[in-house]
Amino acid sequence: MKEQRKLERRNTDAFLAVYDRNTEMFIGRLIDMTTKGMKIKSATAIELDSTFQIRIDLPVDLKLSKIIRFKAKCVWTKECSDSDAYDSGLEVQDITPKELENISSLINSPLFKDANERVRVTIGKITT
Repeated sequence: MKEQRKLERRNTDAFLAVYDRNTEMFIGRLIDMTTKGMKIKSATAIELDSTFQIRIDLPVDLKLSKIIRFKAKCVWTKECSDSDAYDSGLEVQDITPKELENISSLINSPLFKDANERVRVTIGKITT
């Protein structure tokens, strides 16, 4: 797969759940994110080209918006070689300026690091 990413991804080890707002179903766990898209890990494969009204609930201690909402489309999916899970790339399709600002604040928070760095999250404490 040819790399088409233009923004540096920011990854997290924190458990940030991604839900479909229309069904309230858990889609997967956020792995990395930019203001243009995100990678999630899920128990089942996500159908290519499927769209979702995304909801991500944020930890209260971040002092950011409590929820981020936007529309996203699955642009790739693959089975993980090291587990019985799937990684999928979702592209932001429709987002308000406020929600875009919320994503930017989230990925610049202590929960996220550049893709080549690691972040360890323990209950009540964030360490690098």
